[in-house]
Amino acid sequence: MGAKPRLRLSIRGHSIAFLAIGLWMWSIMPRPKMTFTPTQKPVSLMEEVVSWTVGTVVDPFMGSGTTGVACIRQGRPFIGIEIDADYFEVALSRVDEADRSPSLFAV
Repeated sequence: MGAKPRLRLSIRGHSIAFLAIGLWMWSIMPRPKMTFTPTQKPVSLMEEVVSWTVGTVVDPFMGSGTTGVACIRQGRPFIGIEIDADYFEVALSRVDEADRSPSLFAV
């Protein structure tokens, strides 16, 4: 496993991430479509977060399942917990869809 870059910059994608001494900054531009939850994060951000660790990822506040989708894309085991039944159904649908979608980078 190689070293991860300390700086990622995507002007056209509007996402900027810096990792410096444990601090992550991610600029999220407004999205044209509605999100599933008020605090939904981009899957690309959560993929960065889960790619830096090993083992099973546990998300006790799963919301719409973005972390679960990121884990599937990264080939990571995932446990998600959500108290809101409506959010749980959305998360279940998104995680199931991600699990059925073939990876572009599958070996």
